[in-house]
Amino acid sequence: MADRHEQPPKEEPPSLARAWDLRFLGAAALIVALAATGYFFYLHQYRPNHLSRFEAGAANQPGLLSTLRHLADLDRNPYHFYAGNLDWIALATAAGAALVLIAIGYLALGALDLYIPKLARLALAYVVGLGVVGVVLEVETIFGIHTRETIVATVGFLFVILTGLVLYRTSRIVKGGPFADWGRCRSEIAREYSKRYGETLCQPTGPLALAVYTLLVVLIAVVTLLTFYHGSFTPVTYWDSLILYVGYAREIFFLQAFPFKAVAQVGIGLGANYPHLYALMTAATATVAGRWSDSFAQVAPPLAGLLSCFLIYYTALRLTRHHLLALALTAVFRTVPYGIAYFVYASDYSFVMLFVAAFLYVALLYLETTLAGYFVLATLIAAFAMHINYLMGVLWIVWAVMLILAHGRPVREPEAEPLEVLEESDLPRDMVDLQTKHPKPPALGRFLRSGRFWGWVVVAVVVASPWYVRNWVLTGNPVYAFFQPLFPKTENYNQEVMDSARVEWTLNGDGIGAASLTREFWEQFDLFRQARDVSNVEIARIETPLARKIAASWRFWVTDFNAWKLAPSFVGIALPGFLIFLMLSRGPRRLDLTDRETVARRRFGWLCTLLLLLLLAYHYLLADLYLYQIIPLVVLIPLFGAYFVRALGGRFERGLFVALALWIAIFPGLAMALMGFKLKSQVDLGGRRYLPFELVALHQVGLDQATFHQLAFGNDADAWVALNTYCLDEKVLTHENRHLVLDRRVEIVHFDDWEVQALWGRSPDEQLRGLHDLGVKFYLFIPNETKHQVNRRLGPSAKSDISTGAPWEFSALRGWIESGVLELIERFGDNRLYRFRYGN
Repeated sequence: MADRHEQPPKEEPPSLARAWDLRFLGAAALIVALAATGYFFYLHQYRPNHLSRFEAGAANQPGLLSTLRHLADLDRNPYHFYAGNLDWIALATAAGAALVLIAIGYLALGALDLYIPKLARLALAYVVGLGVVGVVLEVETIFGIHTRETIVATVGFLFVILTGLVLYRTSRIVKGGPFADWGRCRSEIAREYSKRYGETLCQPTGPLALAVYTLLVVLIAVVTLLTFYHGSFTPVTYWDSLILYVGYAREIFFLQAFPFKAVAQVGIGLGANYPHLYALMTAATATVAGRWSDSFAQVAPPLAGLLSCFLIYYTALRLTRHHLLALALTAVFRTVPYGIAYFVYASDYSFVMLFVAAFLYVALLYLETTLAGYFVLATLIAAFAMHINYLMGVLWIVWAVMLILAHGRPVREPEAEPLEVLEESDLPRDMVDLQTKHPKPPALGRFLRSGRFWGWVVVAVVVASPWYVRNWVLTGNPVYAFFQPLFPKTENYNQEVMDSARVEWTLNGDGIGAASLTREFWEQFDLFRQARDVSNVEIARIETPLARKIAASWRFWVTDFNAWKLAPSFVGIALPGFLIFLMLSRGPRRLDLTDRETVARRRFGWLCTLLLLLLLAYHYLLADLYLYQIIPLVVLIPLFGAYFVRALGGRFERGLFVALALWIAIFPGLAMALMGFKLKSQVDLGGRRYLPFELVALHQVGLDQATFHQLAFGNDADAWVALNTYCLDEKVLTHENRHLVLDRRVEIVHFDDWEVQALWGRSPDEQLRGLHDLGVKFYLFIPNETKHQVNRRLGPSAKSDISTGAPWEFSALRGWIESGVLELIERFGDNRLYRFRYGN
């Protein structure tokens, strides 16, 4: 796999060498990785032969690898092309918007002294462009300024300002005099540093190594193209996109402002107050285009996946100094199933992974060099990330520790060789050294007292805070509606509603909380659902002590039905790499502080460890509902993998790791990417039944939205058609919250809306009068309604017990169904549409 010229630089002597041989650690880690990969193969290639969860008689169905066979199965599933159903103009407009953001980001980066490869700079330009434009547009939209003219003017103004800043920076004034060749000198210095850095890297040179390198590139490219296909050329189906990310973007577009609703509830009253960078940029693109299309939201996630790959590659390259190993780690990142899914879904979690990858890459550069440009960039990325979601505040903790590690025990680098470009320049040598040489960083105390530190902290606070100030003013809580005890003035907050919401989120979720539920919870949950009268019955609340979650961890991460989402890379590569890092970092207290790269690599490992522990603590202690809440784990997998491969000292071990990464890229990576995550269960099309392995979404190119939704949602799609037919300009009481699929003239009223909560506890007649006064004429039952227990606080007691156990019998309003107040209009599987008969 490699020749002697491909040996990576020697790792610092391991501190546990007396007890643990480095090669033994690497061998043990490889065994774990092979076991995790083999177990995943068993679960998803052989075990499906003995399951029947897809359809009756599904025994002997092929496993996940059968996707490769179905790719070319033209007899059973031929390809069909419906190019006319695709909104090509909207997709091109979204791509153009991305190019504008990249251009603005390039200008902003041009104002900083950075030495970054071209593809990494491209990724960082998109991140910075998103941040710069997004924050300015957010402030404008908060004040109701969101039109085509204002957006175009804002972008143009930013172009002018940033261009002026770059021109100023490229004609630096030194000791009172301008030096016109400073811009040329900066670019020459960057090229020379890049050349010197490249000379330290190990290249794949043997035929086998080059062949594997090429194959990895092809696999990464194919998976990336598939994410663009499934993300951009198939309709939006992700539940949270239909509720919030795209549904809310549509409302911003039509209202030309942020729609305001503040209710601590399951629905939009909570999500409307989350940060909205993704939704805002989608709405801004639509506003400039002058029309709405879901496609405006569908280019950014797969693009974020591609750019994240660039950042992961260059981060891994700095950690391993080996192109083939860095590419193998990038392939591992690219093919994590959960990462593939969320680089397809139209949601802000693609931005989360991109921004975390960008921040960690810049943090590594700062730990190596302590150049001011990297400090500024890391600070701005952390500030911009606050506009994605609440969790991104965790980056500030990592940022603070980055500063402590960089300045607590500064690196003492020996005198560097003079740069060739300096011999040809008339610039003062000390000026160029100050900007380009790895300087001796100031001690931590001195740095924290510096004007540079406090100046950029003030800038970061200003950049990060607009949405949180808006929330505090409008809702009484900057992170509405969480941590209510800390913010007692939180608007429209009912603790019972939030307790019930937690139950629904847990039952619908894939977090450790769902894996930790007890029999006692289920008994109380069923008791509440089946009771005729719940006026004096407590809802079932979830209490999952930490010990119970820890006990469920093996099942959650390894054997549970949802364990595939990070498998096999998290357990097989990231965790062994994490343990190897800890073992090798327990070395002598006195590091050789002149070995800049080794010191930076170790300190960066501690940053990754901190982020990992913060994410796990958040999931286990605060938010155990959904795995996507800690989706930055996907970014950490290849980074801990870099510490894994540094324990592999021999050609054979490294070759085995690369072969393992290649296999993971195919299984599950390529197989999962072919399926695409939008049609996740069996579907009926053209009188035939298809399993997910049979790649219906891939074979039906450009399938129309109505048909695709029918395949993805079944009877739910029929219910939406009915609402869009019968209920235009009417109010519908329902737990359905996927607003994007409904005509905007259908007005949804939720059971836990604040105005409806005011009716709880009143007599049935008073509740009916209240609903009549609110203008509610229809009621749509959906099965998910029964998971939100407080929905039963509305409506009279039932007259009879549950008989058949059909979902509709658990309706919160079954008392009114029994009495005839609700008239059945139509059934759609388990969904039912009723009309209120207020006269009866």
